[in-house]
Amino acid sequence: SISVFHAASIGDLRRLRSMLQTNPKLVNTRSLNDGGTPLLAAAQSGQLEAVHCCLEYGADPEVSHPLKPH
Repeated sequence: SISVFHAASIGDLRRLRSMLQTNPKLVNTRSLNDGGTPLLAAAQSGQLEAVHCCLEYGADPEVSHPLKPH
């Protein structure tokens, strides 16, 4: 099964939207691997449409990455 982070990082908009419709709280979930969010995964992978999708579902663009200085 694909995670919301993986769907965002590869730009799988169909799966990403489906996951976020089913559970909107996933949009600001932190990865157990690196503490990043789906929005960060999409941005780091250059998946602009996935970035927009995350923002549409309420992703907080002000959330800082826990491994980076504030």
